[in-house]
Amino acid sequence: MQLYGRLFLIVAISWGFMPFTSSNVIGASYHGKVVEAETGKPIEGAVVVVVWHKKPIITMDGPQYVHKTAEVLTNLEGVFSIDASPGIDWNPLTYVLNNPSIAIFKPGYGPFPTGHVKELSIEATKKKLIEGGAVIKLPRLTTKEQLRNFTDTGDMWISAIVPYARIPILTKLINIQRQSVGLQPVGQNRD
Repeated sequence: MQLYGRLFLIVAISWGFMPFTSSNVIGASYHGKVVEAETGKPIEGAVVVVVWHKKPIITMDGPQYVHKTAEVLTNLEGVFSIDASPGIDWNPLTYVLNNPSIAIFKPGYGPFPTGHVKELSIEATKKKLIEGGAVIKLPRLTTKEQLRNFTDTGDMWISAIVPYARIPILTKLINIQRQSVGLQPVGQNRD
């Protein structure tokens, strides 16, 4: 019986060190520039959100949980840089997924990854964000109907399991857009 207990402990500890061997490089960052699609002018104040998820090791297609979130605003030149490391998952019974969700949003514009001008696939763009920077082109939305299409995190492929409290900048900007089309604010029910 003690042998099985020790074996379980060794396996659990070794699984805990898996984040060090994942494809995410410590010190790497997602960086790029956000511009208006029609004019090429930089967009200041767009939020860039990265969400890492984790899963239990034992389940095959089991649930996902939020591991880490990060947000940053673009500067005057539309430039951003955000840490690409998911950090360490200290739970030996879970692992962090290698493909985080990334969203870029500014009220009045079609967001990345669902409403931007697609010159590359989503995965190719995400790869370019980490390899040397990418230019993300957001089109200006001109009708209420277009604005209503992007009034929730799910419209940007950010999972409903992400608490609004973990993405406060994105929540604030979404509420600005919601208000402009006469919708109630979000953020009170998903803490």
